[in-house]
Amino acid sequence: MKKIYLIVVSAVYIITAFSGCGPAQPRSRTAASVSSSAALSEQRPPASRDSRMTVYIPTETALYVKPITVTVPAGEKNPKNALTAMLQLDRQQKHPILPEALSIQSVDVEKGTAYVNFSKELHGLQGGNTAESLFIAMTVNTLTEFPDIQSVQFSIQGRPIKKLSGYRDMTAHFQREKDMIYE
Repeated sequence: MKKIYLIVVSAVYIITAFSGCGPAQPRSRTAASVSSSAALSEQRPPASRDSRMTVYIPTETALYVKPITVTVPAGEKNPKNALTAMLQLDRQQKHPILPEALSIQSVDVEKGTAYVNFSKELHGLQGGNTAESLFIAMTVNTLTEFPDIQSVQFSIQGRPIKKLSGYRDMTAHFQREKDMIYE
């Protein structure tokens, strides 16, 4: 009986090992996975290839923002998804600056200006001038990575923002803030 049990357990182990089932391994992009994903992407039609977007999040010192490259399916590379990725990455930070339930209601681009409409949770931004400056730099620098966007205007639930948590006039059209980018 022990021999049959050992044979069955061994067979299950071998089948599991060869079928790829087993303990979950964290995915990392090793040279092998990069080459296999490159081979797979060559087999896909061009329309389904992934695209890269650059989004900005605060540095650990909360004095600057830093660029992070994210990969999305080609059809999903747009300003709203870039801001959504920015929010998600901020939430993964040790000390996120944006309110947890904050969401992007809409992003409309007209004549080089992105009009960004945030949810009401943006009123909960805390941290005064520092948090406000980081929020503006994150959002504006993320959106101005798109070639058709040169400036950004903010609103909350469709209403223009006059003041947020700091001293800046939020009704302005904000342009790329290169001095806030950590290099």
